[in-house]
Amino acid sequence: MAKSAGANLFDFENDFEAYFDQGFNRLINSLVEDLSTPENSPVYTGYFASSWKATSYRIKRESRQESDRNRRTKTPWSTVYHKLARGTGDTLTPWGVKKNMGTIERRYPGPFDFNFKQYPTVYISNTVHYAPYALEDGKTLAFLGDVKDQVNKAFTESQRLGQIKVAGKAGRRNAAGQSTQAQNISIF
Repeated sequence: MAKSAGANLFDFENDFEAYFDQGFNRLINSLVEDLSTPENSPVYTGYFASSWKATSYRIKRESRQESDRNRRTKTPWSTVYHKLARGTGDTLTPWGVKKNMGTIERRYPGPFDFNFKQYPTVYISNTVHYAPYALEDGKTLAFLGDVKDQVNKAFTESQRLGQIKVAGKAGRRNAAGQSTQAQNISIF
């Protein structure tokens, strides 16, 4: 944690809390964004991948009727829902496999902002009624197995405040005995 020249060195506790809040929120927003992608969520109509949310309380799933109504009537998900797809026997049906045909348009776009002292537990979940069925795909569970790397990344200070360059390699001297431009070497 780098400090600016005019900062109060005795205010470490508040600086640390601000740093931790920043990392905490960066992690939460990163997880929700990553869950809202076709790589980490199943995408048929795109409604499931669009419905990830983070709150400080347990997230309730919407009713079956609401999930079905939103997938069937709201754009952009309704266009994929009503599109014919190849079913068994290579016939076109409205219920065929529509894998990765949908559009992801986040319903809860964020950014989410939490104070880790006030909200030590944050719930990230999906609001659709059929979430348990959609999670059988396995993509989301595989992603959640790798969350440790994201936690380490979120709490690592990666701000680059400046560079120090040192003339470490001199150029040749010309015929007049003057040196040419030295090359700068970045040391970090």
